Amino acid sequence: DRDFDEVIVVACGPDTQLRRLMERDDMSDGEARQRLSTPLPIDQKVRSADYVIRTDGTFDDTDRQVRAVFDRLRR
Repeated sequence: DRDFDEVIVVACGPDTQLRRLMERDDMSDGEARQRLSTPLPIDQKVRSADYVIRTDGTFDDTDRQVRAVFDRLRR
């Protein structure tokens, strides 16, 4: 994160993240949990971010957040 002027993290809750990974990659619960344990935990990523876009809600919610971050970065 020190290599960039601003860091944006896109995050969702752990249950949503697990479900999406299982559906996307056709994984079992155990396989998905194993994969999620490998990268830097999302809460650490969120703490180091300048901007966080939450994707737990609707597409409209996410779109509003993306537009807000985009507008702030354009200033």
